[in-house]
Amino acid sequence: GYFIAVRMVGSVTRIFCALLEEEKKRTPRKVFTWLWQNPWTLGGFRLEGERLTVRHANMFAKRPAAMLELFAVAQQHGLDIHPRALQLIARSLTRIDQKLQNDTEANRIFLDILLSDKGPETTLRRMSEAGVLGRFIPDFNRVIGMTQFNMYHVFTVDEHTLVALGILHAIEKGQLKGQLPLASDVIHRVRMKRVLYVALLCHDIAKGRGGDHSRMGEKIVRRLCVRFGFSDDEIDTAAWLVRHHLLFSNTAFKRDVNDPKTISDFVAQVQSSERLKLLVVLTVADMRAVAPGVWNVWKGAL
Repeated sequence: GYFIAVRMVGSVTRIFCALLEEEKKRTPRKVFTWLWQNPWTLGGFRLEGERLTVRHANMFAKRPAAMLELFAVAQQHGLDIHPRALQLIARSLTRIDQKLQNDTEANRIFLDILLSDKGPETTLRRMSEAGVLGRFIPDFNRVIGMTQFNMYHVFTVDEHTLVALGILHAIEKGQLKGQLPLASDVIHRVRMKRVLYVALLCHDIAKGRGGDHSRMGEKIVRRLCVRFGFSDDEIDTAAWLVRHHLLFSNTAFKRDVNDPKTISDFVAQVQSSERLKLLVVLTVADMRAVAPGVWNVWKGAL
């Protein structure tokens, strides 16, 4: 409750401050002039000041998928979203219903955000603060603000997941080569990169429900992958990754890695080089996102 309340206060404060700023009617900086001159690059949206906003007040009522598209366009161009657009989203959240959750276009837009070259972390956090992410993926809504009371985790489940996605993107962009040489190399040799992002999004999505969160998460990611239009092979691989996302770390840290049986048991579970490559990258991103200092050279060597 505390974390959700604090997040709400922060979100409302940002909107309020942005509205005060808008009253000053600042002229846009030069960096935005090309967007003013080429408005078609903004899809169905427009700039007001330096922020992205809607063209008309009933835009989301007519086309609910535009709520997702607003974040996608803002992500692509590095724009903030206008507070009035956020207010309109808040009044339109009920439009994000089961029909939209299963809409092909809406799921394509979400996948574009998740896999964007610009990185998903900031945009997904904005979507979460606006209430859009939790409505579009109801299972994720259940872990928003959920604390993890153990000696390692310093983030709530949702924040840990978003930070992990940010680390994954940094690995893919080669920004962590010095710290994570193996993962930075391996990520460019996987076939199913979008499976990796979706599996990481869902790896802790079933926490707090009692029982094995990996097994329950496996069922959730299968449903989500069907929504995204993944192939059977992609669905099975994403499900396997979520089900076994702790396999690599448990094997490395809890068993004798010099014992041949440790290796043979691990190989029997993993079964393919593609799964091995996906699992090592997912494990590194997951562990790096637990807390500062949890990942170290010794763990990397194991």
